[in-house]
Amino acid sequence: MKNRTLDNKKAWEQAYEHGDYDENIVLTTLRNNPTHYLNAKIIPVLNAYITPGSTVMQFCANNGRELLAICKHYAVRGQGFDLAENMMHSANEKAVALNLEVSFHAIDILEIPESFHEQADVLVLTVGTTAWFPDIRAFFHQVPSGSETRRHLHPA
Repeated sequence: MKNRTLDNKKAWEQAYEHGDYDENIVLTTLRNNPTHYLNAKIIPVLNAYITPGSTVMQFCANNGRELLAICKHYAVRGQGFDLAENMMHSANEKAVALNLEVSFHAIDILEIPESFHEQADVLVLTVGTTAWFPDIRAFFHQVPSGSETRRHLHPA
């Protein structure tokens, strides 16, 4: 992992550690109203691409709330990736508490093993995700080839 990436990882872990953030509220909201964490404009897009049995992948999953919301609302599987180990640990705990088939992995997006590439039907990227990557082509190289997203977002 490059120094820039390690510095970024440390910063996000520290911010999460010291943030005024109540995970119990997040868990309660996910149980009762998962779409609360989804931007209203993305819901029609998700409706068009997510089908029963889909697996949704999210890069830069942060604390997991968006992917958990999607998986809860659509009753699908998920794979989330982010640098911050403490956020991924918390997201995995929420997935277990919600009885969802979602796994979160603390890893540099650019180092996701190829074994994950064919596991996604839909890839979700939230606002600001690509700004952290100095080589956008390397980032988009990680987009799963079976994903609808690759056809729509991969740079030429």
